[in-house]
Amino acid sequence: GFLRKHASERGNKTAFEKYCILHGAWMSQMAADERAKICMEKINVHYVRSISQKPEFAAIAFGYVKDIEKDIARHDGHILQYHRLKILALGQQIGYQYAKSIKTWAVLEKYYAGHPRFASDTRYGEIALYQMGCYMHLHRHDKIGECVKKGLKYFWDNTINRLIFMECYYLSAMQNGKYLQAKEI
Repeated sequence: GFLRKHASERGNKTAFEKYCILHGAWMSQMAADERAKICMEKINVHYVRSISQKPEFAAIAFGYVKDIEKDIARHDGHILQYHRLKILALGQQIGYQYAKSIKTWAVLEKYYAGHPRFASDTRYGEIALYQMGCYMHLHRHDKIGECVKKGLKYFWDNTINRLIFMECYYLSAMQNGKYLQAKEI
């Protein structure tokens, strides 16, 4: 806004037009980002964290992914990429496509490795937790240990996130018959 105002007040029509175009593109990007955030909220609240989670709802998540991909074609950016991959992975989990979901979480992890400016312990911990859940559904307890080693460093002591992570680890150890290991958790 300031640059447009400055250019118009100085009578610089070329700069004014340039800044109007840039402002329009920025507003369009912001609108796309907000649409993606709304899709994520709907998926999280109404399908992932709901007791009424049903596999047929996965189609809704995949529809949101297609909508976000259209926005990415016009305005690629971190927020859109993050929400596209997370909603895709969650949709796959909702649809009982756990192996696919694990791979999608790995793609998101790789995206963050290539874009460290956007990465955080919270995001990496979230990825490890969701992968652990998928491995539990697949009864791949051997892989859960890898998730624990990878993810444990991302959760602070005495937080609810670490408690949830450790509960999954404990359940896995119990289901795998590793009672002594579970006792140490």
